[in-house]
Amino acid sequence: MGKWLERARQLEAEASPDTPGDGAIVPIVPIVQLAPSLPVPADIAQGLMKLRTMPIPRGVARKAWLDTVEDVNRLASSGWAETALGLGWTAIDLFGCEPPGSDDYYRNGLAVWLRRRPLLLLDADSAIADSGDRRRSVFNRKRNRAGAVLLWGLSVGKSR
Repeated sequence: MGKWLERARQLEAEASPDTPGDGAIVPIVPIVQLAPSLPVPADIAQGLMKLRTMPIPRGVARKAWLDTVEDVNRLASSGWAETALGLGWTAIDLFGCEPPGSDDYYRNGLAVWLRRRPLLLLDADSAIADSGDRRRSVFNRKRNRAGAVLLWGLSVGKSR
């Protein structure tokens, strides 16, 4: 902890001359990149494009589908998906879902799990979302997702 204290003192000493009128110190906050920013692979990009225009799959509630597609778009457009891929996440980890007829929600990927909650943190093994009222929920990437399918691979069309 000594090194952190030394660094904090150094940051105080290097504080911007533009301190507020009340004499408070404005710390200089370094920008830390957690993972290399990688472009989304072509197969994922194609899947995301398909997802944006595909009809609601059989057996999926309309609101749940629309919320999931919104979360997928948010992950892709905000850079979270690129960061996750850079940390070793797979497309199934991010955009997978339980197969039709299954009730094993542990197979769902991050986008399905989010349910419109804001993503706060992501590392190589997990993601943390804000659940409101100062609560946080944790998504474990290391769960067995065997049998999960990508959202854009779900069957669409009329139910029988």
